[in-house]
Amino acid sequence: MNGLPKKIIQERIIKIKTFFVTLTFFLLTFTNVNAQETMQFYARISPEVLIVGSPFTLTILLDYPFANEVSVIPPSYEGVLKLDRVIKYARGRETRTQTVVEYTFTPIVSRHFVLESFTIVTPLGRTATGQFVLNIRREGEERMIITPSLAWESDGSLSAVPRQITAGERLTFLLRATDFDSQLPPPEFFMPEVPQGVILTLSRQTAQERTDGVLIKMTVIPLAPGEFTLPERVLQYENIRFQIPALNVRVVGRSAN
Repeated sequence: MNGLPKKIIQERIIKIKTFFVTLTFFLLTFTNVNAQETMQFYARISPEVLIVGSPFTLTILLDYPFANEVSVIPPSYEGVLKLDRVIKYARGRETRTQTVVEYTFTPIVSRHFVLESFTIVTPLGRTATGQFVLNIRREGEERMIITPSLAWESDGSLSAVPRQITAGERLTFLLRATDFDSQLPPPEFFMPEVPQGVILTLSRQTAQERTDGVLIKMTVIPLAPGEFTLPERVLQYENIRFQIPALNVRVVGRSAN
């Protein structure tokens, strides 16, 4: 910069500093957003059968190595659960270290209770576990019948089932359960009888779809105009009663070109 006026040199230095400050802020922001998208965790309750007066453990396993930098914010559980203890520690597993947070609760009432999400906070950002549906009963009491809410969707995009489709058209239908946190039966358990004039096959589900309560995913190809109908059904799996709604879609012929 020899030969340049002092004022111009100072202005260029200020611009360079501003650029690096902006770049640093961008990189920190991008890292924070990306970390929230990729921060992996696993949460479970043990045992699955909850009895009044008997402790159970809610475990959160977080793919983050520094336990002292992890905070967990629990939801409200007053009047239903008693908190016995909370422990947090780092656990080495093969080539990585993870953080384990364990809550020990004791149920104090017999009821169906939705325990809202636990919020996980780290320097990388925050995420949430999702709800836990607790079915608490007294010792010797018959297991409570669970009846989750079920609804049909199409194309895996939380979209409503179309009123009509075209013969020969391929469409994917999903049966989804909400307010439900028990172990899911295999998809084959929900497979319906195949109506005449329809090709209906079981489609492979992703792990995320299973986590989100998708019970079955089917590909349907109606071969001729008419009505594609799956009647209402009631299936029982242990203490879970699945009241599957009917699925009705009108099938129209291809328009002439």
